[in-house]
Amino acid sequence: MIFELDDKIPFSKRHKDETIRQILRYDSGYIKDLIMKNDEFALSEESFSEACRLTKGMYDNWEKPAGKTNTLDSLKRYASPYPFDLNNEMVIAENNRKIGL
Repeated sequence: MIFELDDKIPFSKRHKDETIRQILRYDSGYIKDLIMKNDEFALSEESFSEACRLTKGMYDNWEKPAGKTNTLDSLKRYASPYPFDLNNEMVIAENNRKIGL
């Protein structure tokens, strides 16, 4: 499915009532993860361009939780919001592949 910035993500429990534009402001890493890992999510060419503009200069500050870890911990999804600059070659290529560019 191809989304626009003012769309809500119907299958998102984490950001149920927020538009993609709202999510990008504080949790652009979530959008990056959807693009990279969910075959049912892509942004239109225009929306992706605007998302890149909005997230430019953000950095991936994701860190594994501190403390003891075991094999099962590595399987858990990290759920804290994190900013991510979508101007990333792999993310751009994956979104373009999904929308047929």
